[in-house]
Amino acid sequence: MCCRPYRVTIGTSSGFGKRLMLSILARGDRVIASARSLEKLETMISSSSIQDRNRLRTLHLDVSEGEEKIKAQIDLAVTFWGQIDVLVNNAGIGLASLVEEGGSKILRKQFETNVFGVLDVRLQSSLP
Repeated sequence: MCCRPYRVTIGTSSGFGKRLMLSILARGDRVIASARSLEKLETMISSSSIQDRNRLRTLHLDVSEGEEKIKAQIDLAVTFWGQIDVLVNNAGIGLASLVEEGGSKILRKQFETNVFGVLDVRLQSSLP
């Protein structure tokens, strides 16, 4: 293989996604890191100890924005290095309330991101 694998990680501004992105970069692979808040992602990256930023691209991607916007962002991601070798769909939210406290509106928001958002990314990125 001529080049290191190219990976898209979704949900990289904190937690597991952040650690995964840093680990992938440390092993020499290329990464497109995405997050709902590009500003938060850029701030995190600028304060990290990433050695070679030429292997890193960033992308705004909110998985709850719907299929059309996700498709446009996935298509943009492909233009960076020509393909997607590995997709890590780590986006998700946890809301600290019981259904009785937060109501169905909060539960719908969580489902929109954690269920339908994940499904939309999968359908828009890996199926012909």
